[in-house]
Amino acid sequence: MGGFFLLFLEPITLGENIYILANIFSGGEYMDVFYNCIDAGSRYCPCELADSLNCISCSHLNGKDYCDCNWNGGVCILYEYYMNNMESKDHRKSYRGLVIDKKNLGDNLYLLKIKTKENLIEEMDIVGSYVFVNKFKDKSYYNAPMSLSYMDKEHIYIVYDEIGPKTKGISKGDILGIKGPYFNGIIGGKRLSNIKNSNILILGRGGLGQSSIILPIEKLKRENEIYLFLDKGGKTSSTYALDFIENENVCVREIDFF
Repeated sequence: MGGFFLLFLEPITLGENIYILANIFSGGEYMDVFYNCIDAGSRYCPCELADSLNCISCSHLNGKDYCDCNWNGGVCILYEYYMNNMESKDHRKSYRGLVIDKKNLGDNLYLLKIKTKENLIEEMDIVGSYVFVNKFKDKSYYNAPMSLSYMDKEHIYIVYDEIGPKTKGISKGDILGIKGPYFNGIIGGKRLSNIKNSNILILGRGGLGQSSIILPIEKLKRENEIYLFLDKGGKTSSTYALDFIENENVCVREIDFF
């Protein structure tokens, strides 16, 4: 298998069939000076930014008199705006979520298993998806953004730190407000999903950091060999990520990073 990758975030070419997936920092040697709106061309586009001429994808809807949008996946946002009577499109909806289980992973770290609508779950089958969770439902200022760790047909799984009034007090059997889906604008996310026939090295930090590696592994392991190094010296000694990861095409090593 050709190529070698290190997850996460942006694939950078270092040579023929040699790549590193790493975070991008301003001023770095391999800095890419571009950005994309994660909602561009979706059913949530155009959003309220178009109403105030602050769209980051359509130059016309940013007050300019020229077009440089690169078509945003084959969709003209200006056209969609006019066809929607010059109004922004639907907002994210709020759903009900039943807490089926709450598991203590150690040191105020918890895993929630939440039953919610299937159509919401289907939309969230994207790396970097997250929702706003609210234990009071009718008080929007209690909305807490929480990333999706895993999903099945009827449930979403969320790992979080219980550290404040927005997250404390969630219990098994509670009905939560779930607003979404929202998507993380990870630069390189699309290229990440297109990696095939490669060896991929993924480093998972102990504690909350494990929650972000489960979905990428599930998607990448289908056509790649995965080498997962899990830190056993982090915030918690629990390697809960392994409960969701099948060993096929995944080689796991538990080590102390520091």
